Amino acid sequence: YQRRVREGSPFIVNLGGSSVAPIKVTPDVTSDSLRAPVGNVAAGGSLSEALGTGLKTTKLGNSTPALFTVYPKDESSRPLKIPLSQLNVEITGADKIKPDIFDNEDGSFDVEWIPTKTGSYTISVKINGRPIKDSPFT
Repeated sequence: YQRRVREGSPFIVNLGGSSVAPIKVTPDVTSDSLRAPVGNVAAGGSLSEALGTGLKTTKLGNSTPALFTVYPKDESSRPLKIPLSQLNVEITGADKIKPDIFDNEDGSFDVEWIPTKTGSYTISVKINGRPIKDSPFT
């Protein structure tokens, strides 16, 4: 693809053998990119969620980190495995905290953080740049 429509396009691409419906790939010459409908990539928005006590309260000076877990979900609300690079967690307020994020390799991520100052914090969780359900948490 060199920013022009190729002879024979649009192309039909079969992924995964004959049991999978073909995906039609059509060049979009106005944006210099290829676009194809790809299932199960719409993580974020109101479908993904985070759960755990680390979203609500923790104590200053506690050596045990506050913990919550992020559960990415696809457009059908099914668990979705995503790379860590698509998850963004920001903790701001009394101080800016850099949380530790662990890929549980089951589609979920554990997030741990320890407050450094007394006060209120806001936790923003985004997947693919979109806030998850109920984010930001205060």
